[in-house]
Amino acid sequence: MYIISFFKLIIQDLTPNFLERRCEIKAMIKLTPKLGEFLVKATQIPDLEMALKQILREYLDLKLTDLNKEVKKFEKRWKMSFNEFLEKSKKGEIGKNLFSYETEKDFWNWERLETLRKYYKELRSQWM
Repeated sequence: MYIISFFKLIIQDLTPNFLERRCEIKAMIKLTPKLGEFLVKATQIPDLEMALKQILREYLDLKLTDLNKEVKKFEKRWKMSFNEFLEKSKKGEIGKNLFSYETEKDFWNWERLETLRKYYKELRSQWM
């Protein structure tokens, strides 16, 4: 079994005044030797931190690729981007019944994909 503990708060100075306390947050990752060996073999990177970053980078790239494919299906079906779909919906220019089950279902699924895509892009830009 492996243990992953992300944050450990260490209080260095326990003076009564809160503002005088100095805190240090250290990130700690503990892996079993087997999991560490797997990371090194899978990435061909001997440094565990760099290997984990590589795995996470590749995961985010795969996730975004999958989301982009799903978004393209909606763009092809509706012959427009999601933002165009929103604008035309507001103006009543969709061409189909705006309140039909099919249209609403597409809207909610498409919006979910766009939201996830934005989230993963932001996450990747922050951490990678």
